[in-house]
Order: sequence, then structure tokens, then C-alpha cells
Amino acid sequence: MARQPNCQKYFGISRVLAAMKSFVFASALLVLATVTSAQGQKLRRLTTYFDSTNTQKREVFSALVGRDTVMEGPYKRFYRSGKLEAQTRYAAGKRDSAYVEFHPDGARRLEVTYRQGVRQGTFKTYYPNGKPAQEGSYENDQPTGTLRYFHQNGEVKLETTLTNGQPAGAVRELYPSGKTKVEITYLNGQANGPMKTYYENGQLQSEATMSKGLLAGPYKTYYDNGQLETAVQADRTGHGTYRSYYRSGKLRTEGNYAPATLVGRAIKNPLADDLTAQAKKLAGGTSNLDGPVKTYYESGALKSTQQYRQGTLQGTQEDFYESGKVERKTEYSNQARDRKITLFTPAGAVQAEQLYKNGQPNGLWRTYFPDTKQVQLQETYLNGRLAGEQLTYFPSGTVQRKKVFENGKATGLSPEYYPSGKLKAETTYVKGLRTGAYRQLREDGTLEVTGSFRNDRETGTWTTFAADGKTIQSTKTYRNGQVVPEGSPAPTKPKAPVKRR
Repeated sequence: MARQPNCQKYFGISRVLAAMKSFVFASALLVLATVTSAQGQKLRRLTTYFDSTNTQKREVFSALVGRDTVMEGPYKRFYRSGKLEAQTRYAAGKRDSAYVEFHPDGARRLEVTYRQGVRQGTFKTYYPNGKPAQEGSYENDQPTGTLRYFHQNGEVKLETTLTNGQPAGAVRELYPSGKTKVEITYLNGQANGPMKTYYENGQLQSEATMSKGLLAGPYKTYYDNGQLETAVQADRTGHGTYRSYYRSGKLRTEGNYAPATLVGRAIKNPLADDLTAQAKKLAGGTSNLDGPVKTYYESGALKSTQQYRQGTLQGTQEDFYESGKVERKTEYSNQARDRKITLFTPAGAVQAEQLYKNGQPNGLWRTYFPDTKQVQLQETYLNGRLAGEQLTYFPSGTVQRKKVFENGKATGLSPEYYPSGKLKAETTYVKGLRTGAYRQLREDGTLEVTGSFRNDRETGTWTTFAADGKTIQSTKTYRNGQVVPEGSPAPTKPKAPVKRR
């Protein structure tokens, strides 16, 4: 399959500086040092290979070989298929000509010119269909001037002007139809000024004002019918209010914003292929919810209350049924990495209790029968995995089943009981799978069923006994969990390979 030109790899706008400062020959087998003197060196033609038998060429190039090896002259790199992947020329160990890369089918993928190891002039990348993917210019290894991205149909996707390697002025992203998708204004590599995104039907999707990469002023998003979806009113310090709305126009969420700490936000706002995602990140990623936040049902009833500090939940969050009863209570600590959750039924009874540590289930978990205080399931987690004894109960409080877990997998003998407390069945687990002997008893203690499991499937002979627990009532033979019909031939074992002398 032909490789798509990777906008992020070479000139991807989100890595425009790093990508435009170095090309790395990821497949090179030799590391060649540049020297200032070629005295005592001989020009030789060298070849590297993919394989140890030297049949699949990887690189072919010329170099001055002596105490050090310095690339000099033509260079070619190949795919394993033998097709040319890249070609250029070296002078004194530095690229010094056009550098061209190809897709596996032979179509051009990249064109750029080097002068004494420094990129100069125009560059282009291409889709496998030959249509341009990107085009721009270098000056002394620095991207500069107009930079364009294209859709695969050849239409312009994005256009901007780079100054000192940073976007400057208006940046526009277009739909394949040519209609405007995003408009962002940049100054010194930071979003600065108006920012707008649009639906393909031309309807405004979002609008904001940025200052030095931070939200400074209103930020609004809209449904495709024009109805307001989100409204952030922020001043130039990043403080402000947040409101979101249902498609009907009813209030959904309300809270406050505070500016993100310098550690928590990027100083630069580099471009990205998808400016719509970038716009959302710029508007929402430079400020954090701070203080009390409330959400509502479309009916207007309170849905949840929570407390934020610099975008992190803290304290107690309560979620409500539309009736007003508490549905869930969550207590946050340790920067919201730890939490205790209590779930409630619509009638107000505790339904479940859960504990998390560092974002993973940890400690004792309980689930209760509806509208009672009787535990239905009790289990323990350690670092996100089940550990120790898991108990399942009947509504009366007697144990229904016991299981033991190690590293999240059931292990050992697992007994199951009748409501009377008498043994009903025994199953053995190995690494979470039913393995080995199984037996099932009637409540009077007589044997009812015996059989075996292998890799969590029934295997071998399973026997059902009459009421006396001794008389065989029926038998079935299983193979890989499936009943084997009577008279079926036994599976044949594969013959051992013939040993050659």
C-alpha cells in the first residue's frame, strides 16, 4: 500500500519548527562523520543492505574513505521491494542538491533543495495520486513565506504566511468544496485576534478573541441550526464565566473560568493540520473551570453540582435524578486521582460503594440489593485488579458463591451454595479459566453432576446421576465445549515429523 505523505513528519504544522530543522534517514545503517580535510582519502562506491546475505540493497552512495568516511557524490536509498525511496547528492559530507523522496509505487513524495547541508528555496510534498499535499519555502533552513496544505482533490486546505518560522497573520483552513472552515489570526506564533470556525453550510460554528495565545473576550459555539451551544465570557486575564445550552436553548451548564497556570499551557500555539481541533484547544485549553459548576436537565431540574480548582475536580460532587434525589456522590482527593463513589437508587437507598486510587479501582467495593442494606457483591481491588476473596450473597445474607482472585484472575476452588447454606457446586479456576474437576450436588447432599473443564470449556465425560446420587442417569462427551455425537470417531493425533538422517 502506498504511504500517504505525512504532514506531521516533515512540515506538519504542529511540528513545523522541529520538522523543518532536520530530515532523519530512519533506515540508514551507517553513521557517517563529516571531516574538514579529505587528505589521504579515496573516493569509493559503498552499498548497505537490508539482509545479511547482501541481496537486498538499502543504500548506494559514494564516499571519501580513509581515517574517516565522508559522503561525497550521489546517494540513493531503496525500499525492500527494490524501488527507489530517496535520492540526493553530498559534497564534503553535506547534502548539496535536490533531495527527492518517492512513494513505494514510484510517485514523488517530497522535493526539497539543500545547499551545503542547509535547506534553501521551495519544497513540495505529494499524495500518492500525484496531487500536491504541501508547498512552501526555506531560507537558511528556516521555513518562511507562504505555506499551503492541499486536500487530495487538489483544492487548498490551509494557507498561512510564516515569519521566522512562525505563523503570522490570518490562517485559513478550507473544506474540499472551497468553503471556509477555520480562520485564526496569529502574531509571533501565538493566536492573537479573532478566531472563527464554520460548518460546511456556512453557518458559524464558533467564534473567539485571543490575545497572546490566551482566550481574551467572549468564546461562543453554535449548533448547526444557529442556536447558541456554549458561551464563555472572559477578560484579558483569562477569568470569566462559562455557560452551555441544549439545542432547545435551555441552560445546560454554568460555571466560572480562571486562566491556566504557565506550567499548564503552551507559550506557543503552533498550527495543526486540523485547525478546527486547534481552535477548540486554544479556546478551552488556556483557561480552566474554577469554582462551583452546576449542570441541569433540559427540564430545568438540577443534574449535578461540583467544585473545580484550576480545571481539577475537588471536594464532593453530587449527581441527581431528575426527581431531585441524589443519584451519585463522589468525593475527590489527591488532585482528583483518588475518589470515593457512592451510588443511590431512585428511592434513596445505597446501591454501590466504590473506591479509586490514582485513577484505578482500589480497596473494598460493595454492591447492594435494590432498596435494602443487604450486600449483593463484595470484592477487593488492588491497583486496578481484583485481589483476594470475592463474595456473592443471597438477599437473605447467606453466601451464594466464593471466588479467590490473584492479579485480576480467579484461581483455586470456587464453591457455590444454596440459600440454606448447603454446598451446591465446586469449580476450580486456573488463571481465570475453569480448569479441572467440576461437581454439582443436590440440596440433600447427593451427587447430581460430575465433569471436567479445560481452558474454560467442558471436556471429556459428563455424568448426571439419579436422586440417589449413585445411579448413572445419563452421560455426555464434550470436546472443546461441544457435545460429541455418539459414534463419532475420536480425534486423530498429528503424526510426528519424520526425522531425517
